[in-house]
Parts: sequence; structure tokens; C-alpha cells
Amino acid sequence: MEKPIEIVAILLIGIITIVAAYSLLSKNNPKVGLEENLNRACLEILTNGCDERDVNIEGKSFEDICIESGLNLAECKKYCGCER
Repeated sequence: MEKPIEIVAILLIGIITIVAAYSLLSKNNPKVGLEENLNRACLEILTNGCDERDVNIEGKSFEDICIESGLNLAECKKYCGCER
């Protein structure tokens, strides 16, 4: 009778380990970095008078950051408040 208890305990420990690993890995969500880069790019473009040519965040142009965020250039400028 002790074997089923050991098997259940091992299964519970395995499930807890999997859930803990998943929660730790989900905290390192790459989209957070993309949103941060987009917000930094927006700040830069606004300080440059909405001129995207001078924006460079971590070696990426404004357009590159927009594309990584899933926006085209016009949508991105609108998101930043440069076009209405």
C-alpha cells in the first residue's frame, strides 16, 4: 500500500516543479522588452520633433523597432502621437 502513496508524492513534486519552472520562464517574456523599446523610441521621436531618422535604440532604427512590435511606420508614429 505504500507504493501508491510514493507514486502520488512523486507526481505531485513533478507537477509542482513544472508549474514553478513555467511561472519563472513566463516572467522573462520578450514582449516586455519590445514594449520598453517602443516606448523609448516614442520618447526619442517626440524629442526629435517626430523625425524618425535620428532615433536609434540599442542599434535599431525607429522603423525596425516598429516592425518588431508588429506595427508599420505610420501606425507606429500614430501610436507615439506624431500623426493624428
